[in-house]
Amino acid sequence: MRRRQASWSTTASLTGVLLVVALLSQAWAVAASWILPLLALAGLWLAWTDELRLGAAPDALELALAAWLLLWLMSAATALDRAHALALSVPTLVFLLLFVLCRRGGEGVRRVTIDSLAALAGLQALSLLAMPPDVSPPARVLAADSPWLLVPNDGAWWLCLWPLWWRRLTEAAPAGRWPWLVTLVAQLAAFAVLQSRLVWLVLAAGCVVVWGVQRRRLHLGWLVAMAVSAAALSLLWIGKGMSSVQARLQLWQAAWSLWRSHPWLGVGPHGFGLAYRSVDVGTWVDPRQTPWPHQLVLELMANTGLLGSVAFVTMGVIAFRCVQQDDGTGRRAQAAALITFATISMLEASPLRMWWWVVLAVLLGGARPVQARTSP
Repeated sequence: MRRRQASWSTTASLTGVLLVVALLSQAWAVAASWILPLLALAGLWLAWTDELRLGAAPDALELALAAWLLLWLMSAATALDRAHALALSVPTLVFLLLFVLCRRGGEGVRRVTIDSLAALAGLQALSLLAMPPDVSPPARVLAADSPWLLVPNDGAWWLCLWPLWWRRLTEAAPAGRWPWLVTLVAQLAAFAVLQSRLVWLVLAAGCVVVWGVQRRRLHLGWLVAMAVSAAALSLLWIGKGMSSVQARLQLWQAAWSLWRSHPWLGVGPHGFGLAYRSVDVGTWVDPRQTPWPHQLVLELMANTGLLGSVAFVTMGVIAFRCVQQDDGTGRRAQAAALITFATISMLEASPLRMWWWVVLAVLLGGARPVQARTSP
């Protein structure tokens, strides 16, 4: 039977609508579960119209990703609590679908995804700002009822995509830059009310790096941004003290101990929160139950063991090398986004967060896209 062919405009329109709705659904808890079926529909439509390029042979990055996901499944099969590990691995399916769409679906899919995430960040920022000024940052996050924002530090996911969004802003026509400026300014204002030390630390470091890259010309705007970020970070650090740092050191110690007791496949995906209290690290600085250690490599080592963590790091190295070898104009923005994502993962982010999987899919999917095969 002859496969139906759709025009590019029809394919792009329907795929774009599905992606926009899927990603914007993450602004509200009541609609959060839509993302998986909508991404699946977008993938089926692109495959039906021959726009997904499923016939292309997998490259090194895709093979590394397949190996990591296989080890993830093996770890889940041998987990201390298999039902818990599998139930919390639904975001992994979202990641896989979005990765395939971004990597095999073409530049149009990636652009729609990046634009949709910018709109989502703007909605989240505005929801945080639309509250009385006396509301505390944790209460503000809870009142926003956005499934991607559970603690103030979760606003850091916006920074992971700032290099890509800034590139989209600079490429847009002057009249089309206003939406980008609005969402970025709203995010900056939301950073101020969230009072996240992690956000300001990453923002200040990013300003230093950008200024260093552009050191041939002195940009007053970047110097002002660095000064404001450093001042805000200093005030926040003085006000909050060092208790959070001490708590994280204990969590890192617990993750290391769990890995030593389960060295190869770990305690199972997302198993850290179930097992870390059994580790003796003295009196806990933070008595609350904390399901992730705030350090990605240690979390992967505890949850998926040495095999899973090495596979993930290998995949990350291959992705960064792919970006370095890319001849496209967006290479620098893609590399900056990967570095920002890695930095935040080392200090806070966790596979427990849906945003972590989505951002990872977008960044890996944009690393040197697979080229379609040509007929002889």
